[in-house]
Amino acid sequence: MTLALTALTLLSGCAASYKDMKVTSFDIDKFNLDGPKTLSVTALVGVNNPAPDITFNHVTAVVKSTGRNIVTLTADGVKIDGKKEAVYSVPVKGSLSDGTSVLKLLGGLKNGAMSDFTADITANVTVYGKIGKTLEYKDVKLDKLMDIL
Repeated sequence: MTLALTALTLLSGCAASYKDMKVTSFDIDKFNLDGPKTLSVTALVGVNNPAPDITFNHVTAVVKSTGRNIVTLTADGVKIDGKKEAVYSVPVKGSLSDGTSVLKLLGGLKNGAMSDFTADITANVTVYGKIGKTLEYKDVKLDKLMDIL
C-alpha cells in the first residue's frame, strides 16, 4: 500500500510539472504537396519542458472552418526531452477533406484568420517510456492552441 501511495504521489508531482510545459514557438520549415489531396509539412516547434521526457506517439488533428472538416493532420513519434528547452523538427502528414483545395487552405491561413479555424486534437502520449495516456481536446481555436499545449 505504501509503495502504491508513493508511486501515486510521484506521478501526481510529475503530472503537475507537465502542465508547466509550454510551446514557445511555431514555424513551418517545409511544405510539400504529395498529391492533389495530400501534403507533407515539417514544423519547427519550440518547447520548454521542465518535466521528464514525454513522447507523443500519435497525434491527430482534424482542422475545421465554420464547423466543416478541411484537413486531417497526423504526426508520430515525437520525443520531447525533459528538463530542457529546444526546437523540434516535427514531420506532419495531411489529407484534405472533400471540397477543400490546397489554395483554399493556404488562402485562409495567409489571410491571418486563424481564429476562424478550430481543431479536434487527439494525442497518445507516454512518459518514462511506459506510462501512457490519451489526451483529447475538442473545438480548440487555432489562435488559442499554444495556450493549451
